[in-house]
Amino acid sequence: MRVLQAEVGTINNELEELKEQWEEFKKPINEEIVLAKQEISDKRVEYRYKQEKIKNLKQEFKGVVQEIEHKKKILEFMQEEWNTMPKDVNRN
Repeated sequence: MRVLQAEVGTINNELEELKEQWEEFKKPINEEIVLAKQEISDKRVEYRYKQEKIKNLKQEFKGVVQEIEHKKKILEFMQEEWNTMPKDVNRN
């Protein structure tokens, strides 16, 4: 019985040593995983920011295009008015 208890004690000690070695081996890998996850998170935030900025620029661009179309219509109207005005006005 004592022999078995000694064997179990030895096996437990070896198991504890293996656990410690595993933790030492696992620690840098876990740190690397945490850093990679943080990088991914940062890139997602940056991506969302850029998406929002692109969306705003598209809306602004649509507004500018509408304004240009409006001003072209005004220009056409003014040119028609100019063409229909009498040109031989006496200013004396």
